[in-house]
Amino acid sequence: MDETLAMEAGAILALLVCWVVFLREAWRAWQPARLLLAGRHAEARVAAERLERSWMRVFRGIRHAARYAIGCALHLEGDLEGSLDALTSLEGERLRGNMRYAVCSIQAANLVLLGRDHARATALLDEAGQIHRPPEDILLAAHARLALGEKEAAASLFARAGTERTPVDRLRMGNLVLLEDRRQQEAIFHALRGLYLVKIGCETEAQHDLDIAAKSPLANVYVERARAMLQASSVDSVDPRSSLAPQVVDEG
Repeated sequence: MDETLAMEAGAILALLVCWVVFLREAWRAWQPARLLLAGRHAEARVAAERLERSWMRVFRGIRHAARYAIGCALHLEGDLEGSLDALTSLEGERLRGNMRYAVCSIQAANLVLLGRDHARATALLDEAGQIHRPPEDILLAAHARLALGEKEAAASLFARAGTERTPVDRLRMGNLVLLEDRRQQEAIFHALRGLYLVKIGCETEAQHDLDIAAKSPLANVYVERARAMLQASSVDSVDPRSSLAPQVVDEG
């Protein structure tokens, strides 16, 4: 009887240990997303790098999620080139669903903010849009189309995005769970609206959106660009070397 009790106690202890390990590793895997949602981008990047080096890298989904989190954190920190480089390793992977969407969207955003390869950015956004298309992506597409000289298409997309950030599902299940922080997404939305309006010469209208973005408590590359514009003596004095400064489109 004593031996049976000892065996049962040992089995229960082993089960408890397994649960503790499972919960610890689940918490580790959740850290990059949690920190990104909180606007703690540098910490999120470090957590994702640790996750990528952990034993859990044997799981392809974990590797993909960690690499994406690194690219996303670098993007929000403003290291756009670093973000592109970080996501390069995922280009040859067979990504599906939410992960495919997330990678395409971030890559396109990097290109738009860098002010280059707008044709590729448009193609990436079209691909992402087949899976999920929040208003921020529609505004990114408007920026890309405008840079390509497609003013009517850009204007149509800009109007489609609306003037206020339309709520979308906060949680999208899949091989990568997509989460969003309302404050962060609203800041990105209004920053992209304001920057677009500046590009087409509607500086007065841009002020409202830039103000909203600049007041966000969660700083990121979009918020910083909005603040930089508002800190200038006037919107007209925006440095023409900026990738998101007003652009002259040939009317001919």
